Amino acid sequence: MEYWDTLWNLTYGSMECWDTLWNLTYGSMACWDTLQNLTYGSMACWDTLRNLTYGSMEYTDTLRNLKYGSMECWDTLQNLTYGSMECWDTLENLTYGSIEYRDTLQNLINGSMECSDTLWNLTYGSMECWDTLENLTYGSIEYRDTVQNLINGSMECSDTLSNLTYGSMECWDTL
Repeated sequence: MEYWDTLWNLTYGSMECWDTLWNLTYGSMACWDTLQNLTYGSMACWDTLRNLTYGSMEYTDTLRNLKYGSMECWDTLQNLTYGSMECWDTLENLTYGSIEYRDTLQNLINGSMECSDTLWNLTYGSMECWDTLENLTYGSIEYRDTVQNLINGSMECSDTLSNLTYGSMECWDTL
């Protein structure tokens, strides 16, 4: 479809299949959807009932406060993101990051992150696994963590609950 549909508030969109009963969209969309506040996006499959998006997106989504992002799979109900993300997410305060797996419910981040996360006061870090619930960090870190007062450090494992550090640490710990 390439048209202006005032009933569904769809403007300049091309889609292979659009199922309004199940809110499923297959194929590619390059459109402005004012109902969903979706602008300039191409998606392989979009399920609005379950808030599941498969494929890649490059758009501005004002409902979710997501700007300029490409993601393999985004599950907004479970706050799960699979694949890579290079975006500005104002809800999670994540800026310019690439993440393999982010679970905001469990506060788990697997993969690498080079970003500014204002919620957790993490800036410019690469981490293998970060578990904020248990305050466990596995892998290497090179960042400034204002909560733990760690600057420019690499650690194999840091357990802040028990004040235990395993492996090597090259950092400035102001605590």
